[in-house]
Amino acid sequence: MKVRRGSHSGSDDDDSKSPEKKKILKHHEDKVKKAEEEEGEGSDSDDESEEKPWNEKGWKDKIYWVLNLPLVWIRKVTIPPADKKDFDNYYVIGWPWLGIPVNVCLVLKSVPTTTWWVLYIPIAMVWSGFWYKWIPERHVPPKRSFIIISVVSMICGFIWTNFIIIILVDCITAVGIITKLSATYLALTIIAVGNALPDAIITVALAKKGKA
Repeated sequence: MKVRRGSHSGSDDDDSKSPEKKKILKHHEDKVKKAEEEEGEGSDSDDESEEKPWNEKGWKDKIYWVLNLPLVWIRKVTIPPADKKDFDNYYVIGWPWLGIPVNVCLVLKSVPTTTWWVLYIPIAMVWSGFWYKWIPERHVPPKRSFIIISVVSMICGFIWTNFIIIILVDCITAVGIITKLSATYLALTIIAVGNALPDAIITVALAKKGKA
């Protein structure tokens, strides 16, 4: 009988401890889930200022938002969305109607005066119709054909990069003419800035995410 009582008491102790163990395990699982959510939301931490309502933004954020708005819309209209997080099928469907003419003008560095450029309209119709039927949901990117959007976006990015570089070179040339500085000095300065600026931007972005 004593043995039985001992076994019963042991089982009672296990039953009494099991809720405590369950609480500890649940607390540990909650910590793990919270850590995973923080890691997943870490990439979007630098966009919190844009998600705030207009009344809650500071004057610096408001000025930045106003200055950045035209650039954001130019990018959305002339470059198809290649980021899966910010994917929007409406921009993919509407891209060729303004994106193709703008990119052609950037490549030619002038507005086409002949009528051959109107041939882009059938291409735009095929593009828009294809993605309208291929992507039924607005914010869900395709799995296999997303590489097509990425390649087109990369080409448009190269075109814009070339255009901006030409503008920067013209500006530097004008500065050299006005200040009468040597072209070698200005070229070395631009090379130094171009070499250090991307690293600085990446470091700041990583520091905001707590990874630097």
